[in-house]
Amino acid sequence: MTNQHAVALAGGGTGGHVMPALAVGRELRKQSPGIKLIYVGNTGSLEERLAMVEGIDFFSVSIKPLRRGVLFPNLAVPFLAGNSIIQARKILRQNNVKMVFGSGGFSSWPACAAARFMRLPYYLTDGNAYPGLVTRLLGRKAAKIYIAFDQTKDYFGSNANNFLLTGFPVSDSIGRLNKHEARIALGLDPDRITLLATGGSGGARTINQAISGAKDALIEQGYNLIWQTGKQWETENATDTNSSRNFLVEKFLEPARMAAAIAAADIAVTRCGIMTLSELAVAGLPALLVPFPYSAEGHQEANAQAVEMAGGGIMIRDKDLTPERLLQTLNETINQGTLARMSANFLKLARPDAARLIAANMLGTVNA
Repeated sequence: MTNQHAVALAGGGTGGHVMPALAVGRELRKQSPGIKLIYVGNTGSLEERLAMVEGIDFFSVSIKPLRRGVLFPNLAVPFLAGNSIIQARKILRQNNVKMVFGSGGFSSWPACAAARFMRLPYYLTDGNAYPGLVTRLLGRKAAKIYIAFDQTKDYFGSNANNFLLTGFPVSDSIGRLNKHEARIALGLDPDRITLLATGGSGGARTINQAISGAKDALIEQGYNLIWQTGKQWETENATDTNSSRNFLVEKFLEPARMAAAIAAADIAVTRCGIMTLSELAVAGLPALLVPFPYSAEGHQEANAQAVEMAGGGIMIRDKDLTPERLLQTLNETINQGTLARMSANFLKLARPDAARLIAANMLGTVNA
């Protein structure tokens, strides 16, 4: 692929959509040195901030998400969606974009839809068995859809050549850090059992409430606690701890710090989005799985059940997670010495080469 052409990345709203796009972007740069990348997304967003950290030029469009359960805030969404396509077409033309990669979320719509109108090849990734809205709307005309489950194909008819089973792309830093060194880098006691608690970039109220109620007992019982609260959770009262060497709390862990947190941990308590589970699988990090009960078509519970059946985690339904249940399950798991077995089982689900395979396929398709 010649250097005068660019690839546009698009995906956002949550870290589960941004991180895969950036992971594929890194692989595109590795496999085609000098390639130009741009990112098209929502202004003031997570994708804007992380694209800038990666040194990728960011271009904003006026797209907003649908809000469930309300009417009036959604009335402007069709207008914004249409206008954002016009904006994206201009961005793609001005940057001589040759192809677009979309990783889902509402802000992946403008660039991918614009590419469709411009007859540019666009590529989608969707890690869930039940595909997201943008994938369902644009998937039939995509040059390729990269999936983690075979059953994703069932929603698109008989065009099996349009799919490639790659797994879901994660950062190449996941699963490669030393546990002892990762704990030291995060300022934690390197000799303590370490728990990672995260509800994703937006946070999970149930997990946060359980951790808030259990954190003192956890530290007293000899745990380190790494707690990503999410951007919507107030952390003012969460920082009152006996020792900073046993407790790290942040609203959002940047990708490098999340990789270190996953490496430092012995077990996690987490939501069950495909991005999170893909990262944990690559690292072989056992987990207490708390699926979001209102996810589309129950896909988070299906994800959690798949990991539990494989022996890599223990599912606890959202309504059942309390500080007491969390402590009891953790202590039973640790005391039974099951972590090594769970880790080995989870690793069997891992697809660490997903980003590399996707980038190679994209470049090969365009250059064919």
